[in-house]
Amino acid sequence: MELKAEIDYDEWDFRFSADRINRDLEKNPLSPPSIFHTNYTVRCVVGTNAWLIERNYSNEKQTYWFTGTNIIWLSVAAKETPRSPRVGERFTWTKESSDGNPGHPGGVADLMGFDLPGRISWLAFCSSSFLKRDGRQIFPPSQWWKESSLVYSGWSDQTTVFQDGLGLPRILDLIATNNQPIFQYQTRQSTNVLGWNFPLEFYCVQYLPADQGQRHCSRLGN
Repeated sequence: MELKAEIDYDEWDFRFSADRINRDLEKNPLSPPSIFHTNYTVRCVVGTNAWLIERNYSNEKQTYWFTGTNIIWLSVAAKETPRSPRVGERFTWTKESSDGNPGHPGGVADLMGFDLPGRISWLAFCSSSFLKRDGRQIFPPSQWWKESSLVYSGWSDQTTVFQDGLGLPRILDLIATNNQPIFQYQTRQSTNVLGWNFPLEFYCVQYLPADQGQRHCSRLGN
């Protein structure tokens, strides 16, 4: 099944701070970006044991393909810049993966530039076979968890999937050992195509410990 999705995400603390700076430095061309921005478009091809995720960037197209045993990263130069390859030049890397989860530390997300819109797309559209595995570990999409105390503790997931032959997540919560939420995902609207359910609209939010025992959050995507 082939589909396209628009992913919108924000790190609220950073964005609101950036907009405050912008109000003071409206004429500064180096000022941080506004909270208002363009969504990220992702193309996915979904199967029961394989998936493909493709993104177009300003100067390249990147494709990630899980074959069932490996994740293959293909990068094709689309625009020539002084430090970039020639247009059309291709680079391919392969990494062994038995479960297709790109979030493993030292895995695709770390080594192959698999960014946040890609990781959100994987969870929403491509994680069905992984969710059927015993002993699975779902990692928060935003990599900031690696900079927090979560590295030294654990968490569990509470997941409800669509009851069909594919089994994508309908509701997914990651819960820390102290019962605090780490990440929450919920499908708001879905559609059934040939017996498989796909989200038409979803929302997710990730929480990280902050100073003085407070918490801040990032609205990750929909």
